[in-house]
Amino acid sequence: MPTHLTRIVCLAFSLLFAASTTSGDTLRSNRHGYTIDMPEGWTRIPPEVIQEVFDVMLDESSQNRIVFDLGTQPADAEWLDYPYALVQVQNYRAMGLDRQITVDDFERVVSELTGGNAAQNVGDRMRDDYRDMMSDIKIGEVQLDVPNRRYTWSLDTEVQGVGPVRAVTAGHFGRDAMIQVGFYCKRDEWEQHHDAAIHIIESFEFDTDRVFDSRPAGRNAASQRAGGIPVRPLIFFAMGGTLIGLFLFLVYRTFKS
Repeated sequence: MPTHLTRIVCLAFSLLFAASTTSGDTLRSNRHGYTIDMPEGWTRIPPEVIQEVFDVMLDESSQNRIVFDLGTQPADAEWLDYPYALVQVQNYRAMGLDRQITVDDFERVVSELTGGNAAQNVGDRMRDDYRDMMSDIKIGEVQLDVPNRRYTWSLDTEVQGVGPVRAVTAGHFGRDAMIQVGFYCKRDEWEQHHDAAIHIIESFEFDTDRVFDSRPAGRNAASQRAGGIPVRPLIFFAMGGTLIGLFLFLVYRTFKS
């Protein structure tokens, strides 16, 4: 992967998951068309483990909107013990779009993520019992890498019964979907897991038929000229998915006990 992304991800750090297969240390989503690599000693989180948590946290309609496709964590840890990484998918068609989004849309999404009310607006729509589990949300600078259709950002918060937790996320704009790779860990263990986070986030790749179509004239050129996208669903995807990802550890422990 390009070293340019390394610089962007490292800057964001300092400021501060469907059908799939496993091949060696690589996880592939056949449905959504991408791969990520796992660090040495990491393993895939079973889909049923993630689903158990979402059955508790979200109603059916919300599960249809928030899709965590894959997850990975250290093989010697209990399931969903920090640290772990999750891949989240938002298909454009699920938003009512019949096209990929544009470069102008990228900038609008990043601008809204940077807005001071983004976390509060998402928090206001969460169930009271989950909203009360977190406090003191701080969002790091959102970095947009237009040539590679990516953004990176970080979020720090206090999680009830856990303490300070950090989420570092890279979002990727593809031809059919926007996909986020999020890495979650306790903040005081961040330096210990920094290399694993970089390894996972940098390894993300779309399949060639799912990469953003950068041709100026293509199958959706007319609809791309028709105007911008509704940004709010993507903001709730990005911010809401990250906050939910932070809670998987706590909800899974509570559910199992």
